[in-house]
Amino acid sequence: MRKAASAIPHVCLGIPPVSGHTQRILSGIARYVAEHSPWTFEFSPWNHYRTPPELKEADGVIALVADEGVARVVADSGLPTVNVGSTSTFGLEFPTVQCDHDQVGRLAAQEFAERGFEHVGFVGELDRNFVRPRLEAFADYSQARGVTSRTYRLPEHHLDRADLAVPMTNWLTRLPKPIGVMAQNDLKARDVLQACRMAGLRVPDDVAVIGVDDDEVLCHLTPPPLSSVRLDSERMGYEAARMLDGLMRGDPQTPRLVTLPPLCVVTRQSSDVFAIDDPDVVTALRFMRDHMSEEIDIRDVLQHVPVSRRWLEMQFKRFLGRSPAEELRRLRIERAKMLLRESAMSVLEVAVHSGFSGQATFAVSFKREVGCSPSAYRHDARA
Repeated sequence: MRKAASAIPHVCLGIPPVSGHTQRILSGIARYVAEHSPWTFEFSPWNHYRTPPELKEADGVIALVADEGVARVVADSGLPTVNVGSTSTFGLEFPTVQCDHDQVGRLAAQEFAERGFEHVGFVGELDRNFVRPRLEAFADYSQARGVTSRTYRLPEHHLDRADLAVPMTNWLTRLPKPIGVMAQNDLKARDVLQACRMAGLRVPDDVAVIGVDDDEVLCHLTPPPLSSVRLDSERMGYEAARMLDGLMRGDPQTPRLVTLPPLCVVTRQSSDVFAIDDPDVVTALRFMRDHMSEEIDIRDVLQHVPVSRRWLEMQFKRFLGRSPAEELRRLRIERAKMLLRESAMSVLEVAVHSGFSGQATFAVSFKREVGCSPSAYRHDARA
């Protein structure tokens, strides 16, 4: 029989701190507790989700439910439980905080599109419930641009990395080049990079690679450093703790599902390339990205590209569908959105670090492009 709730709630954490993603979830939980009432914890990072956590003394559970046995043990306990995995949990329902998997796939596809890739691919375990929506959104966004997305399905049963490398190498070798490949997460992206090395394929020139989770240690240990979609992991932990707090207090307003969009693509060497067959356009794009926080304009770009303004505009329209001025403005707005979401900078500081001449100019441009003021965007992003 479940014990009565104590004055200080005792919470079981079934979240193995094996990656940057799960460590940031735990940081978010810690931040919520620091800002609100104290909790005590039973830290139960069970190995590969196979050993159920100790629940006898717990008042609530926050867990990454990824194993049917654990899901049933936690469900049978009757404890208030919040899942920080995917919503599909073996026929059982838990209040859940999850990332927006559709947006994850779309964000990676958009990154490849902005870099001019006409060929893309996806690598993943399609039987995993969080992988398929990432694949489908990635493929749908690409196909809307007239680009066919190719898929490499990893086997459902476990194989050593050496056993995976040869068939993946053969698949990568047959693909048209250059190609942008998204992997379901950083671990699988590491396998793609290994297969590229075995095949003698250049990364990112032949194959550009993007993972998911932005595990900074893993991303920097891979040769070359891995680009990755960064999830809003700390906020996931914070919202999971808020949800569990409401469940333990019996608050009827507690939501059953919170879905959070990813933050951004963190670009590192594995995808830092432009698949555009025009060196002048590539030079201009690199200059814009390297100097977007400065008050540059198209005249500054043209000083680094030995062509006329008219020619550069024609080539930008051909390869990107935008003029150089439109691309520079888009880059600045995207940088501003990232700073508003992730930093504590004032709106004026965001304007300066995004290359705008002042706060008023920034506010007008931002509202025209995004549809709301910078302050409103920040409020909505953090609400």
